[in-house]
Amino acid sequence: MKHHDQSRQVAANLRALCERHDITHQALADAVTNEKTAQPVKRQSVTGLLNGRYSPTLSVLFQYLNAVNEIAGTGYNLKDIQP
Repeated sequence: MKHHDQSRQVAANLRALCERHDITHQALADAVTNEKTAQPVKRQSVTGLLNGRYSPTLSVLFQYLNAVNEIAGTGYNLKDIQP
């Protein structure tokens, strides 16, 4: 599987976790912003990531996955979203 395809699959798997727990893109953006304490994350950026429009770094994936865990009260790890 090519890198781009793997990245799109990871995004799809992360999106599926959000859908499973009824997490909106705005709620995820807010949670990632709280975790990062840097510039606010926009809902459009979350949508782009979850739709596989760009390949996030491992650090960004951790931020999003941690935000999902925070909102849903779960303990997902990278293995749960790997292709």
